[in-house]
Amino acid sequence: MPTSRMREVAAIVGDKKLRLIVELALNLHKFQYNGLDRDAEVSRYASEEMVKKDIEEVVAYIKKAASSQQS
Repeated sequence: MPTSRMREVAAIVGDKKLRLIVELALNLHKFQYNGLDRDAEVSRYASEEMVKKDIEEVVAYIKKAASSQQS
């Protein structure tokens, strides 16, 4: 799925947690190209700690969603 459509699809699904995770994933996607930005002009991340926290949250959500699909 193109990243440009992820927000729209998450909104259609109507799950607030999914919408939050999509925003985090899109922020991480942008970070992949721009890296850290201490002034927060280009990237939303000024520290590696925040990047790590968001990665962990996205991964935890995916694991939980995947395990509930298998049940």
